[in-house]
Order: sequence, then structure tokens, then C-alpha cells
Amino acid sequence: RRTAHQLAHVDASEELHGLPFDLLQDVDAQVGHDARGRPRETVLVQGIIDAFFYEGDNIVLMDYKTDHVKSESELVDRYKTQLDYYDDAISRISGKKVSESVFCRI
Repeated sequence: RRTAHQLAHVDASEELHGLPFDLLQDVDAQVGHDARGRPRETVLVQGIIDAFFYEGDNIVLMDYKTDHVKSESELVDRYKTQLDYYDDAISRISGKKVSESVFCRI
């Protein structure tokens, strides 16, 4: 597992594969409290980012999918939350912004 320091100093031409992560994520990120006025809860999200590479000061995130779908929008709708978690994780780990997320259908 690479550390944040290693990710921040990796060669910009290097494509990285299989980055595991653990991320504490607010269950309700938009609202500070639930319907009863209680503080929002935090959950542990774990995953493995399929691949990403640096493009200048930004990151391009790639996620491999084998789903059979009728349109790209169906794929995006199905996995938007997953990509949001990956975006947040890689941004926190690397300190860089994700400029683009791409599905690679295989």
C-alpha cells in the first residue's frame, strides 16, 4: 500500500493500479444533523481504486466495468456514488484534485 507521501511524489507518467483505501465518510454529507437533530453519523468505506494517473496537477480516475448496459448514462447512474467515494479518497490521499473520472468497459 502506498502512503500519501509516496503518492504525492510519484512520477507523473506512472499509471497506478489497485489502490486500496479506507475512508471515514459522513452518512449525510449535505446536512449537519439527521431528521431528529442528532449529529450525522460516520461510516467506514473501503474499496480498491482500479487505476488512475496524474495529468499535470490533477488526477484522472479510471474504473473498469463489465456490466452490460444500454447506454453510458445507465452506467454513470449506477456507479456515481462509487466514483464519488473514489474521488474523495484519492483526493484525500494524494492532496490533488480529480479532474476526470472515466469508465473503461471491458
